[in-house]
Amino acid sequence: MMKILHTPLNIANDGYGLMMGMRELGHDAQLATISNNILVEPGTIDLSFLGDSRLTRQIKKLRFVKEILPTFDAVHFHAGRSILDYGDGVFSLLDVKAAHDNGQVVAATFHGCEVRDLQEGGCPWPCANPVCKQGNKRKRLEKMLRFTDIAYVTTPD
Repeated sequence: MMKILHTPLNIANDGYGLMMGMRELGHDAQLATISNNILVEPGTIDLSFLGDSRLTRQIKKLRFVKEILPTFDAVHFHAGRSILDYGDGVFSLLDVKAAHDNGQVVAATFHGCEVRDLQEGGCPWPCANPVCKQGNKRKRLEKMLRFTDIAYVTTPD
């Protein structure tokens, strides 16, 4: 039995569906989300810390990454995001790197927007995803893939 974490977003219930399927296979799977909305199932671990100040939320996320994240055998990051998501700067994707450095299996699923602009011709649709508006997506993607054992893209384009 493996202990598996899906995080930080539950795009179209993808993380939730994978968590439930892994549970059916006998694994201890969890879904930790940094935001929730009524269109998807809630995560089993809420990392949104609503009501806390921005600084307090970051401190709580850092504590989670330092104390809880290492207890998982595998971590699956969704939507090109991470719990400690700071754009494409020096502090971005620290938790992805930490999981990799801890020897955990690191997986990533890209749901389209975070990689769509990298194709020839760019993204054909206007997009509201905050990842699409972040600085240098190619640099960010390359950094994430350096620390990832396996990556998936859910949209064919």
